[in-house]
Amino acid sequence: MKKRLLLIPLVSMLLSSCLRFRFGCGLVHDTETDGYVKEVQIVNLAEDDYDIAGDKLAVHYFNEYEDVPYVRLWDFLYAFRGYFDYGNFSYETSYDDDIFTLYYRESHPIVFNSTSNTIKAASYYEFLWCSAAASSTNYNEHLERTNDFYDRDATFEIDLDDYGFEVIDGYQMVWLPLFVLNTLFCATGGLNLFYNGSKIFVTATEVRNLPEYYNCVDNKKIETKSMREAAVNSLCFNFDVLYGLKEEKGNTHFADYLDKDTLDKLYSTDSSENYSAYKDIVYKQLDELHTRIDLPSYYCDPDLAKVTRDDFGDFYSEFYERRDVQKGL
Repeated sequence: MKKRLLLIPLVSMLLSSCLRFRFGCGLVHDTETDGYVKEVQIVNLAEDDYDIAGDKLAVHYFNEYEDVPYVRLWDFLYAFRGYFDYGNFSYETSYDDDIFTLYYRESHPIVFNSTSNTIKAASYYEFLWCSAAASSTNYNEHLERTNDFYDRDATFEIDLDDYGFEVIDGYQMVWLPLFVLNTLFCATGGLNLFYNGSKIFVTATEVRNLPEYYNCVDNKKIETKSMREAAVNSLCFNFDVLYGLKEEKGNTHFADYLDKDTLDKLYSTDSSENYSAYKDIVYKQLDELHTRIDLPSYYCDPDLAKVTRDDFGDFYSEFYERRDVQKGL
C-alpha cells in the first residue's frame, strides 16, 4: 500500500503541477505522526579520502516499517556533502503523479515514483556522476562513463515492491531506506556506510575490525522477525543491483537462488545462526574471490563471528592452498 506523508510547509509558496528547485544550504527537519525520528552521529573513517561535511543524520522509523531506517533524500545528500557535489543538485516534483526527479548539473535525471514504487534512471551510472574522486585512493577516480550507457528512456529501473520497501513521498521530498541509498549512491563509488542503530560509520577501504561498531544497545540481542525480513530483502536487493556474476551463477533474482534451508537460517532471529547462512552463501555457494563479508551484523558477538577455512567452498579452498604453496617456495 502506498504511503504518503502529509507535512506542513514552513514557507508558503505558489504550487503548480510541476516545480523545479535547487537545493539550499540548510535543512529543516519536518515531523511525522506515523513513526519517530532520531538523530544519529556520523563517524567518518574515510577522512583521508573524503572530507564529509555532516556529522549527524536524521533517521526515520515509520510504524509500518518499524525496523527499517528510512532517510530523507535531501538530508542524505546534504549530510554527505564532500562525497557528493551537493551544490549542483536540483530537483523537480510532480504533485499529480507523485514523482520526484533528482538532477545533477541540470541533467542525469533519477526518477523516484511513489505511485509505481519505482526508481528509474538511464543507467546505474547516473548515481555515480555526483560523487567526488577519492583523494588518496583511486576507487572511483578512473571509472569510465561513456555515452554508450545513456538512454533517456530510462532503461535502469528498480521496483521496490519486489523487496517489500517503499518510496515514501512527502512535501517536496522522498524518503528511502538507508541501505538503498548506500547501495545506489555510495557502494560502487568506493564508499560504504555501516549503521548500528546509533551511529553511521563511513568507510572507503576494506574493514575487518571495527570494535566501536559493536558498541551498541542491540549487540548480542535476539533480532526481531521484522528485522530479519528486512535484512533478507536488503540482501536480495544488493545482489540483484550490484552482483556482477549473475549469468555465471545462473541467477537473475537472488531470492530464487537461495534454497529453503539457507532461507530458514537467514530468517532466524539468532544472530549466530543467520550469520552462518551468510557465510555459507558467500564462501560455499557463490564460492568466488570477488565477494566477501567485511563485518558481521552488529547483533553478533564479534569474537565468535569469524570466517575460517572450514567455511570455504572448493574454489576458495583451492586458491588458498595454492597461495600457501607459493609462499613456501
